[in-house]
Amino acid sequence: MFPALLCDAKSVIGRGDKEISTATIIQLKSVKDMYAWVFLFLVVANSAVAFPHRALWLWNTEELIARPELRDTLLRVRDELDIQDVFLNFPHRFELRENRIRCVLLQEDSIAALVRWASAQGFRIFALAGEPEWALPKFAGYAEAFTRAVLQFAQQLPHAGTISGIHLDVEPHLLIQFASPVLRTQLYRSKIRLHGRLAEIIHANSTLEYGADIPFWMHDSVSFDGKRAPVVEHLWQRVDHLSVLVYRDHAEGPNGILKLAERHVAMAEKLGKQVYIGVETQELQFREFQFILGKSERNYRAALTGSCRDVPSVLNSGDRIAAVEVFGTIHVGVPTMASQDDLLRIAECFGRSINDLDAKYVREELDKLSFWCRHLGEWENPELDVVIDRKGKRFQTFLMRQKVLPHISFWEEPSTHFRWEVAKVDSAFSERSGYRGLAVHDFRWVSYLILER
Repeated sequence: MFPALLCDAKSVIGRGDKEISTATIIQLKSVKDMYAWVFLFLVVANSAVAFPHRALWLWNTEELIARPELRDTLLRVRDELDIQDVFLNFPHRFELRENRIRCVLLQEDSIAALVRWASAQGFRIFALAGEPEWALPKFAGYAEAFTRAVLQFAQQLPHAGTISGIHLDVEPHLLIQFASPVLRTQLYRSKIRLHGRLAEIIHANSTLEYGADIPFWMHDSVSFDGKRAPVVEHLWQRVDHLSVLVYRDHAEGPNGILKLAERHVAMAEKLGKQVYIGVETQELQFREFQFILGKSERNYRAALTGSCRDVPSVLNSGDRIAAVEVFGTIHVGVPTMASQDDLLRIAECFGRSINDLDAKYVREELDKLSFWCRHLGEWENPELDVVIDRKGKRFQTFLMRQKVLPHISFWEEPSTHFRWEVAKVDSAFSERSGYRGLAVHDFRWVSYLILER
């Protein structure tokens, strides 16, 4: 066992402090770890290394307004992690008047006061919002309405309390349309079109930056405006910055943050842009879903674009519907705690009746699911469940559990591990022109991880 290394946590995350204290005691597990720690400490202590600033998603804005003491917590998180940029959720609601969508920012005076305070504390504020549905053409107007409302809000702020930009989190992969390869391509194009349109609006009316979130794996190539390129490259041509969500709890290795982020940092450099590398700190929930034996991709697509086009992806409980494609068949499910009415509605829209199917066919579909879960999917333990009846049609249901994916969030790791791994990321990319800094999701969870646990 190696002796504990005593060092100030602020030193190892790159703030440039030269003090050494016993504030943090880190137990080393190997010779490699010991030499890495010593090297990083010497670099920080003996040179004026300026590591990139970091960003923070902050969704619980209303709580921050209602509980002023949380501002002290935000400042502590800032000091611990060197946060400069904050993606601050702007609470809002939409009104439909004469077929026009209007966005109303909620608690506008309180938000303005919060922005002024944050600016005085040295933060750069980016107005944050987003729903997966905004990637659908019929809902793009909501994103535009929010953008125009923020632009109007920004124009009314005094210079001392301004915002730096708008940052949208629109994740179409959470929609049930994404399970269809054909509709997935359409969603990609819609996402590209949406961000291009919003960037045009912002740049035509202000000097604000425009940025967006994208998962690291979104490299599928699509044709748009006569050019075929990865989705992320199309987005780079339109936005000022991207936050690439590289949700892993370790920096090194073939599936680590550095390897998965390298492509994006290089692309940002090539295009003269800058990228945030996003990491996760929240506790992830994995649940069981009840699925309906589904339809072919073609019939599923026909239902989504026809009689079932108005079926929402979100239940009244707030849970999202899940949809998976398994060898050409798409199955749709709801959490087992959902109401029977929700399941029956899903069955009527997306289920395949078993009235004319034999038990052999059902068993074959279950075998396909089992193989897919073992080798390809993010689900596990498929098993047959009850048969339900809807207007004389019978539908076979089955259960599947979301697979517990390891090494996604830092939540289960000690805070020292979190600090150490993100320091590696900054150290590896700090000299790269395409790297703006690390972005942490999100304020509520990381404050508990590094301050309370």
